Amino acid sequence: MFDSKEELLRKIQLGEDTPLELKTISFKGKKIVGPSRNDLADEFAAIANTADCVMVLGVDDKTRDIIGIPLHLLDIVEDYVREICNDSIKPPVLIRTYRIELPDATGDMRPVLKIEVSRSLFVHQSPGGYFYRQGR
Repeated sequence: MFDSKEELLRKIQLGEDTPLELKTISFKGKKIVGPSRNDLADEFAAIANTADCVMVLGVDDKTRDIIGIPLHLLDIVEDYVREICNDSIKPPVLIRTYRIELPDATGDMRPVLKIEVSRSLFVHQSPGGYFYRQGR
């Protein structure tokens, strides 16, 4: 889904909808402070309960600006996401992650994490309960 960078960038500029979720990742040192583990778990469960979707971490969902993820923190972010999908959602949600670079407003390439989530055959429960994704 959104296999080319050009297609993904066009979709990002249009904003979030059912098949696209954007998130900025906030850090304090090497620790992720936002979004919270439970909030991301709720998002992943809702996506898996609804339809195929791409989540892009490193993009501001309000301004649609490509913020990126510091290269030396990509492993930490990917581990965080994997742990959430395996440990915070019942049954676990299967994901595919891709490390890609997208241009920011000045044209500089910024690392982001593209996560593909397919609609599941199961109903997933997250810390907030059972969710279904409708629009953004």
